[in-house]
Amino acid sequence: MRLRDLGGLIVIDFIDMADPRNQRGVEQRLKDAMRYDRARVQMAKISRFGLMELSRQRLRPALSEGNHITCPRCNGVGVIRDTESCALQVLRILQEEAMKEGTGAIHAQVPVDVATFLLNEKRNDVMKLEARHRVPIVLIPNMHLETPHYHIERLRQDDDRLEDTTASFKRVEEIEETKADDPYALKSNEDKPVRPKQVPVIKNVIPREPAPVHVEADKSAPEAAPAAEQPAKKGFFARLIAFFTGDEKPVEEKPAEKAEEDKKARDEQREGDKRRSRREGRRSRRSSSERQNRHETTAEERSDEKHTRRERSARRLEETPADKEARENMEHTTRRRRSRRRPSGLKPLRKRPRRP
Repeated sequence: MRLRDLGGLIVIDFIDMADPRNQRGVEQRLKDAMRYDRARVQMAKISRFGLMELSRQRLRPALSEGNHITCPRCNGVGVIRDTESCALQVLRILQEEAMKEGTGAIHAQVPVDVATFLLNEKRNDVMKLEARHRVPIVLIPNMHLETPHYHIERLRQDDDRLEDTTASFKRVEEIEETKADDPYALKSNEDKPVRPKQVPVIKNVIPREPAPVHVEADKSAPEAAPAAEQPAKKGFFARLIAFFTGDEKPVEEKPAEKAEEDKKARDEQREGDKRRSRREGRRSRRSSSERQNRHETTAEERSDEKHTRRERSARRLEETPADKEARENMEHTTRRRRSRRRPSGLKPLRKRPRRP
């Protein structure tokens, strides 16, 4: 890739590797090999089909641009029309030119084989065009033209060349190269677009690590004394005497460090206040939601109790004396049964004798 300076999206098809460790090993070796490339390379992992995609930036123009030219016959298309297709295309263009207003005549210079096809196989179509639009059509076989090139010229009614009586075979040399919209039409060298050469995006590649520079020190120049900037160090006895006498001055903090510490403290306090406010907000929201749920629950219970009481009162008003007596007997039986029930596994309570 570096030798041919390949650029764009590159797909590498490796053999099938069942073990993922082998795939990782291949990827690592390829990355190690790409470290020496000056171009910018982006790599992807090997897919399950054994394909690896990578994109590489081109540093120099392509080799084909400097050693190749565009084909003058196909204009870089790669294919050309055959004789019949080119003749039909010329016939359609003749019809379009004849339908325009103010057309006095049409002169078409075409290759020899195309002119032969039009004058023999398509003679009736050319005559119909002339009769329908009342425009004379002159087909000029030109030996200097090759398929699919052609040159069609439309003359207006006030053109002086309509009165020219020159024979058609002598007009071959009077071709004026004009710019046409069709890619197969004949074009001059000035009208042909110049293919721009690709200019590398990275012209001057900067190395990752700058090369070390060897600087020879000037021995004659006096060296700067660092002791001038730093305070003079005291001896052991001097520091001991200063410690006992109290003459030792506390080390003053630098204003920059002190300001930085104050800023950090303010930031920490601000963050703590934010966290505390968020925590209090969550608690307040939780407590308000709980109170609302409790209020809704109590309201529902009250409404259910009211509804039950109303139903009971309505039933008692509607029941007959016999039903009332049966209900009272049933309630009395239920109370007796409840009083006789005792929890399982517990001994019956003994009645204590009363003290005299």
